[in-house]
This record gives sequence, C-alpha cells and structure tokens, in this order.
Amino acid sequence: MTVGRKPAHQDAVWAWNRYRPKEIGDLARHLGISVPAVSKWKQVPADRLDTVSAWLGATPDALRPDLYPTDPWSEL
Repeated sequence: MTVGRKPAHQDAVWAWNRYRPKEIGDLARHLGISVPAVSKWKQVPADRLDTVSAWLGATPDALRPDLYPTDPWSEL
C-alpha cells in the first residue's frame, strides 16, 4: 500500500482527463494530427505541452504537474 502522495505521472493523467476537451477532434485538427493519436494520450506529451496548454487556456503546470514539481517545503 502506498502512503502519501500519488506518483507525479498519475497527477498528469488526472490533469489531462480534467482539461481534455470534449471535442478531441478540434484539438487534433489544431495540432495537425489524427483523432486516434490524441485519444491514446494518457497525458499531454511534453513536446506538445506549450501548444496544447495555450489552446485549452490552461497553464502547462496544470496539465503536466510531473514536469513542474512543487517545492516540498512550500506545503509546511
């Protein structure tokens, strides 16, 4: 059993599911890739993060918290 915070990659999966647009086709067209390609994402790929975050109106750290770790001392 894991105690404490879940792994950062799970935070990224949760964030993508939260921010993912209902019309994935719109995002796929914007990126110039296929809908199945976007549908397979468990999290936003790092190389697409800036474009996707701008399109969704979300900050990059909201979509990929695993790439922007928080300072453990800030929670104290």
